[in-house]
Amino acid sequence: MKKYLITIILCLVCVLVVGQDRINRTKLSFNSEGAKLTNFTGWGFCELTGEWFDCTSVIETDKKYATNAQYPLWKSHKFNNIISLQFKTITYNNTPYYTLIWEKWVGAYKYPTIMVDWEYWKTKVFLIFTEENMTQLKSLTSTPVSIKVVSFEKGRYDTNVEDVDIIQTNMNREYIDTDFLIIYKATTGSIRFIFKEYLNNEKAYSDEIEKQYFELNERDYQKLISLSH
Repeated sequence: MKKYLITIILCLVCVLVVGQDRINRTKLSFNSEGAKLTNFTGWGFCELTGEWFDCTSVIETDKKYATNAQYPLWKSHKFNNIISLQFKTITYNNTPYYTLIWEKWVGAYKYPTIMVDWEYWKTKVFLIFTEENMTQLKSLTSTPVSIKVVSFEKGRYDTNVEDVDIIQTNMNREYIDTDFLIIYKATTGSIRFIFKEYLNNEKAYSDEIEKQYFELNERDYQKLISLSH
């Protein structure tokens, strides 16, 4: 009798386990968004010629490559290139965050060992700003500030995955990447900034933006950081 009772209990347990519903995770969604900007001027100081020169949506510091810098192939070699920038807000674990969606060109060698056949494509980097970070962006002065933010990059083959799913999955990761945004307001009123993957000295970051930066007029900058519901 005892043996039969144990068998019945085990069968019931199996039925309950097998019969459990498949429940998807609760999805995040964007709450509000700012304007999407696509027009940026990248400035670089060429040490060889001693001249400043500008490029469209990319930072280049060697003037002889200024013509090449207009092409996506060339831009994909440069960390600081921009197709578009746009802020969107999300709420994660009851905390509001501001996601800067940075669309850009990236690339890699098909055969990296011998550095042959460079391939390039569009991707998105998601930079996660806190309320405190946004306060910094809204009160810029002529002194550069360095803002360290969590960052996620959309994979090359994740084109069919929604942006918000990429963000949600990565927010759950134990180990996450970071990037730096160095930014300030010039005496002319324009906003100058640069993205960095790392800083050699986090306390001496002003040097990083002295001879290369993107420039944005004040009006467009306000459009970027102003979010509508």
